[in-house]
Amino acid sequence: MKTLFQIPFLLLSCITFSNVIAENSSDGSGQQLFKKHCAVCHVATPGQRRIAPPIFAVKNHYLAVHDEELTFVDAVTSWVANPLEENSLMKGAIRHFKLMPKIVVPDEEAMKIAEYIFSDAVGIPDAYKNHYADNHGGKPAKQYSRLLLRQLRLSPEQVDELTLSDDQLKKINQLIVEKEVIMQPMREEVLGFNQQLQSLDSRKSDYKSEIEALADVNAKRVEQMVLASGAARGKIEAVLDEKQYQMLLKFRVALLKRLKRS
Repeated sequence: MKTLFQIPFLLLSCITFSNVIAENSSDGSGQQLFKKHCAVCHVATPGQRRIAPPIFAVKNHYLAVHDEELTFVDAVTSWVANPLEENSLMKGAIRHFKLMPKIVVPDEEAMKIAEYIFSDAVGIPDAYKNHYADNHGGKPAKQYSRLLLRQLRLSPEQVDELTLSDDQLKKINQLIVEKEVIMQPMREEVLGFNQQLQSLDSRKSDYKSEIEALADVNAKRVEQMVLASGAARGKIEAVLDEKQYQMLLKFRVALLKRLKRS
């Protein structure tokens, strides 16, 4: 964990200036809250040394992974609440600007800020979109989300071959979001099992029985995860027509063959 002495001076100045803005801002809109908490670091003015990635760059990185508003807002608010390097979508920005310090923002205000960033009000310059595409490859933001690619286990080019309609893409993305809402609490419980296991005193007489009790609860949670994931996958793949589904199976067989050879 970084101490105050490890946070660059400019970032400390940024936090201080944000507090000054906060005292003079009473508008609770997402735009005003963004100005209050974020603009001083993420919106550079002419002649000012940039101390954080521009907000349109942040937006583009998040849209590439979370192109639905629900998951976008959740990802941004989670980052603001607890910025950790391992959870960052912008490793290059951390190398260049250092890790963003934790700034206390009420949950309701953080959600409004994230919704404002997601909105069309925060535009992404065409020049930056081209730069992002050249350096990161793949599709432009808001075409195929990483959640969709991960769910179908396909490359962007393979999704192209499926020739999904706009309505199909919209429905699939909606179902993936619903799946994530269901699965995330279960994942957190399973991760919690490992944390509890690490906290046990291995020298206590009931150490073994405590492990067995935890393992029993964890096994039930894993079983629930598998069932829930299977049900969600069925709903998602039901959106495909027969030709698309057979093509999906063909891609998966090829993937399994590649995995066996590797």
